[in-house]
Amino acid sequence: MTYIALFQPGKEYMTSTANKAPYDIIDRTSEIERILEQRVMVLDGAWGSMLQSYNLSEAEFRGDRFADHALDVQGCIDLLVLTQPDIVEDVQRQYLDAGADILETNTFTANQYGLAEYDLQEHVYEINREAATI
Repeated sequence: MTYIALFQPGKEYMTSTANKAPYDIIDRTSEIERILEQRVMVLDGAWGSMLQSYNLSEAEFRGDRFADHALDVQGCIDLLVLTQPDIVEDVQRQYLDAGADILETNTFTANQYGLAEYDLQEHVYEINREAATI
């Protein structure tokens, strides 16, 4: 199986402020359709399970930035995008090595409701933005 990068490092992608897709979304969609005509594409797997396997401590979940946060954050998998991006990237590499064609972001509960449990709802945008860049 050959991995075909749909995101190309170094290529500039136009971002939108009006809820419009990047200009090359049709090209990427066409590429996915072309591949699907030839074979099944593989999506990554259970992010939470993979990240939990690292057995990170409360301090590791917090990182330096959230060291003084009022609530415990251990278990807030989405926060690792900000505090442990190398681990998140390592999980991505593991999925690619296992044959994944498509990677999701580590943002399963990165919304105002999911992050409110940890009083981190003000970081929704930042977590989602950073997850998309890893």
